[in-house]
Amino acid sequence: SGPPPPPAERIHIGVSTDDKQDAALVALINSTLTHNPGADIAFHVLAPQQAHGRLSHLDELFPAATFTLATLAPSGAEAKIRSRLRALRGREACDGCGGSEDADRSPDDESEYQRWAVAYLPILFPRQRRLLWLHTDALVQADLTPLWRTPLAGKPVAAGEDCSRP
Repeated sequence: SGPPPPPAERIHIGVSTDDKQDAALVALINSTLTHNPGADIAFHVLAPQQAHGRLSHLDELFPAATFTLATLAPSGAEAKIRSRLRALRGREACDGCGGSEDADRSPDDESEYQRWAVAYLPILFPRQRRLLWLHTDALVQADLTPLWRTPLAGKPVAAGEDCSRP
C-alpha cells in the first residue's frame, strides 16, 4: 500500500510548422508519444491560421496528448519577425547592387516566419515557464523526462546535442 504516486508532471513541447509539414509534425508527435508512454505531454503547435482546421484533429489522432494551436499574428511576433527580415533583406539588397527592392518583398512562404519563431518564445507562449522546443524534422528516440528535468541554473535557454551527428 502506501501513499499514491505523485501526479506526473506535464512536459510542454513547442513546435512550429508551416502548411507543408503535416507528415513531419505527425511523425514527431508519434515518436514522442511512442517513447514516452504514460507521460503527460502538452504540445503547443505554432502554425499559420490556414492550417488550424486540419491540425485541430490532432487530439483525435493522439488522444494521449493535449494540443494548443497558436499563430504568430496575435502576439506581435509576426510584426517583429517581418521587421527583422526586412532589415536583413535590406542589407543583402544593398550589398553590391545598390538597391533595396528586395527589402519589402514577402517571404516565399510562411515557413520563413516559422523558423524565426524560436527567438520569440516568451512572447508566443507567455504562460509557459518552461518549454521543450523541437523541430518538425526531429524524431524522439528516448524518454524526454530527463531532458525536461535538466536544471537550467538560471539560464533562459539550453540546447541539446544533435545525436545523429558523430
